[in-house]
Amino acid sequence: MRRAAPGTGGVLTGRIGLWGVPVATAIAVGALRLDGLAVVGAAALPLFCSGSSFRAWLGGVTGDTLGATSEATEVLALVVAAALV
Repeated sequence: MRRAAPGTGGVLTGRIGLWGVPVATAIAVGALRLDGLAVVGAAALPLFCSGSSFRAWLGGVTGDTLGATSEATEVLALVVAAALV
């Protein structure tokens, strides 16, 4: 079932421009080198998986899905960063 109007999470989407993500990724990888690439890769995994599944399942994102994705991404990135230390 698709939503007729955007949910409450809609105010948080679309705020980053086209170059925001690649520039932030390049800065993180440049600052942390190979370790940064591993952490960025670990953070990208739940983002792409949950983003595509929420779009297929719900037709977009909601505040709850954004919160769940944020927590999963943060935990996975921290676990990878701790494993690299």
